[in-house]
Amino acid sequence: MFSALPMPRVEWKDPNMRYALCAFPLVGLAIGLAQILWAAVCGLGLPPVLRGMGLHVQGSDMTESDTVRHLRSLGIPVAIGHNAENLGDCDLVVRTAAVHDSNPEIAGAVARGIPVYERAQAWGAIMQRYPNALCVAGTHGKTTTTSMCTHIFMAAEADPTVMIGGTLPLLHAGYRVGQGDTIILESCEYCNSFLSFFPTVAVILNVEEDHLDFFKDLTDIQHSFRRFAELVPPAGAVIVNADNASAMEAVAGLEHPIFTFGLDHTADCTAANLTEVDGRPVFDVMIRGEKYARVELHVYGHHNVLNALAAASAAYVLELPGQAVEAGLAAIKPWGLLGDVGAAVHEYAKAQGYSVVREYGGHGCGFEFHEDPFVSFVSEPGEGMVLVPGMTFTIEPMVNAGAPDIDSSDPNGWTVRTADGSDTAQWEVQVLITETGYELLSW
Repeated sequence: MFSALPMPRVEWKDPNMRYALCAFPLVGLAIGLAQILWAAVCGLGLPPVLRGMGLHVQGSDMTESDTVRHLRSLGIPVAIGHNAENLGDCDLVVRTAAVHDSNPEIAGAVARGIPVYERAQAWGAIMQRYPNALCVAGTHGKTTTTSMCTHIFMAAEADPTVMIGGTLPLLHAGYRVGQGDTIILESCEYCNSFLSFFPTVAVILNVEEDHLDFFKDLTDIQHSFRRFAELVPPAGAVIVNADNASAMEAVAGLEHPIFTFGLDHTADCTAANLTEVDGRPVFDVMIRGEKYARVELHVYGHHNVLNALAAASAAYVLELPGQAVEAGLAAIKPWGLLGDVGAAVHEYAKAQGYSVVREYGGHGCGFEFHEDPFVSFVSEPGEGMVLVPGMTFTIEPMVNAGAPDIDSSDPNGWTVRTADGSDTAQWEVQVLITETGYELLSW
């Protein structure tokens, strides 16, 4: 169905065109975090950006939610329930990956000859409007580096449009609608989504074995990243981690000029005079032997030095001053409390008429089965351990349609039932705490 879509170089600029955004939240743990993740990662940023372009946008979802209410507060109508009548007189339909061909709105659009686009295709069309499309890719570190780029461009008062796969405290969201000439997007390789993009600057942080449910092997992953790099026009830039051999192999022989970063001092952008202050990296960003910026990170680890160098490289290529790099990176600070996570899930569940089981929750992820800490979902905000970047744990509340009481008396030692026989669900999400929010590892 999608192979016939006229995706290359689509112009979405007619203010009279109407767009339908079909959203479909995750089931099971559509309560709390999963709902938030759907909003942050899949759909919430797109409707406001389209509306900011002067387009008429409408949407649909299966249930009322904070996401729906937020979109309505922006003046975007959202219908509850999927029905072909929701299409109205729209000219284009955009769907998330969770919306299948059998959906009545998708089927209705096809029957009427209305083009249907995937979310990644929509972002690809949008970024063609921007002179600078900065796309940050890699098998890990994307959220952090995209957030660093956002801080830098905000410090430079460049007024960027942004889409991040997590919540950035600076934005109080995972997106931003700007009026400048730059769009910054976290660019995911899974299912080759980033191949629908049109980057003018492509950042490749690393290329490693990941998402092997989709990719065949590392060679297959490298092939996709090379295709991503080849999307950059001749006048653009491909920025690659010189310390990652697999990434360098992926772009070997590329006709585009390659701008490298890394701790290897043969890289175009590297760190000099690297020291630590209270464990935090402090260093000079050097561009081909010349000092570009003095960076004092408030986040930790060798990997964040590389992320900062990647962000600084993008800023340099796009001709931002070194002072913006210094100010932007200095503003990135971590920390939160574990109790806030549980409290947020609990409050959302209660608001929807559900209860949360006290005895079961999430756990830390490490070398042992179900490590500490225990992640309660009846916790109090402002309590619990500090969320340190690098911490990995699961979000998996047991949510009941009835009372929160359970029966765990089954002799097999594993089966748990609700005491009142009501329906229940439990969904496990694995989260990595980063310096700017979180990254979703599995769900």
